[in-house]
Amino acid sequence: MATLLRRLQGPDLAVDLGSATTRVASASSRRTLKAPSMVGRTRALRGGVVVEPDCAVEVLRPLFARIRRFGLARPRVVATVPTDADRDERRTVEEVVRRAGAAAVALAPEPLAAAIGAELDLSLPYAQLIVDIGYGVTDCVVVRSGGIIESSARRVGCGDLEEALVRYVADRHGAVISAAAAREAMLGLWLDPEPRWSGRKKLVCERGGARGGEVMVELANLAEALAPARERILGVVERLTREVPDGIGAELVESGLHLTGGGALLPGLPAALARRTGLRVRRFPDPLGAVIQGGRRLIESVTRQGAWS
Repeated sequence: MATLLRRLQGPDLAVDLGSATTRVASASSRRTLKAPSMVGRTRALRGGVVVEPDCAVEVLRPLFARIRRFGLARPRVVATVPTDADRDERRTVEEVVRRAGAAAVALAPEPLAAAIGAELDLSLPYAQLIVDIGYGVTDCVVVRSGGIIESSARRVGCGDLEEALVRYVADRHGAVISAAAAREAMLGLWLDPEPRWSGRKKLVCERGGARGGEVMVELANLAEALAPARERILGVVERLTREVPDGIGAELVESGLHLTGGGALLPGLPAALARRTGLRVRRFPDPLGAVIQGGRRLIESVTRQGAWS
């Protein structure tokens, strides 16, 4: 009878509410759905936390409906949050997920979920550093023997680099490029400084531009425009590695830095992190999907511990 009731309830879900993209995964399959974290021009999140609850509900509700399909009862949901989310921000996530259709909610730190999704062995008795550079937040944790022993987060991420690129083109060239065009341009740039910054790059504009809706930008000038946001991102990680106790620092030299999130895909950023921290940088195999896959794997653990609220 219990098994039948469980099937009728439908699968439990995991949610990764990202500043750029929201992902939902089912506990019973590898299926993952995703959608932009915005409705019209309204962004549901900024800095990795919900700032427009109604918008967040509108994003989540159809994803829940699509991935559940045959379930009759409301699902239980594991949702991930930045490590520095305060009580009000965590409560807002819980309320949004419930309004979208959840019967119970459990919250998990995003970098920890990413490590679990990448199948990193967190039970090891020495320190390991996980750095999640997302669209709106750079979030770092040091784990040892299954628990977080150090953490640092700042509300700066790939979105700040993207916005800096858009502002530079508007101010310098009087042209407007879309967020998508800026994102594509970022994937073609080298974000570790000298000697890679040379030459020019063509950007397609939504309006304005010298001719044909295009502008040519000097990469050296673009590097200067991106430098403040890049330095803030690198600074979060560098400060944590410098402030941990010597014993932990020595263990990190051995274990290295594990990188995930959209920042892991930006050319040169892993190299810049290695240069600034002195640590070997290893990129997770699926940096964009690690958090949601970790959330999906956490469902069983939350159920076993009875940690639903």
